[in-house]
Amino acid sequence: MSKKSIIRAMSNKLPNVIDPVYCAQHEKQYVVSVSQGLFPRLEALVISTENDVEVRVSFYRHKQLRSPALDMELKTTLVLQCQRSLQKFKHELELSLTVVFVESLELAKDFPKEVEIYELVEEKIPLLDLVEDELLLGIPLSPVDSSRVMEYENKEFEEQSSEQEVAQKENPFEALRALQKNK
Repeated sequence: MSKKSIIRAMSNKLPNVIDPVYCAQHEKQYVVSVSQGLFPRLEALVISTENDVEVRVSFYRHKQLRSPALDMELKTTLVLQCQRSLQKFKHELELSLTVVFVESLELAKDFPKEVEIYELVEEKIPLLDLVEDELLLGIPLSPVDSSRVMEYENKEFEEQSSEQEVAQKENPFEALRALQKNK
């Protein structure tokens, strides 16, 4: 494919619905920056949607697997709430994946584990939903800002727990003496 056709295939807008077979046949590429606000499920999980998502999608026909495929790269900064300090923090997210489209999952049983399999139930698929799914998978289950420390310390709890540990540690020889006295 010549450089001229790559430039012509690029778009500055990410379509909502695409035909992956057609896009792979024509080697379509999309390099766009879209607002995080376009993704309602993502918006519900982040503190703010002030940043954009850089999306790079390249469709092609996978030569080894002989199926339509895409390579996707996503880059954004998510504003999350730290589960330790309850403060907001920025989480850099960079994802890249290869998706292979198949008509039936039976056809994909021998595919390598490095590729994601997408079963084509319909002719067209929602590309924005696919991007949003990958963004959601990139969010940690328990977001923690490793640069922050707990500002609250419970000294009473620490003192009580250390006293309990000392009390629980029994002298093993005392237990033997107790057994000897019972004889």
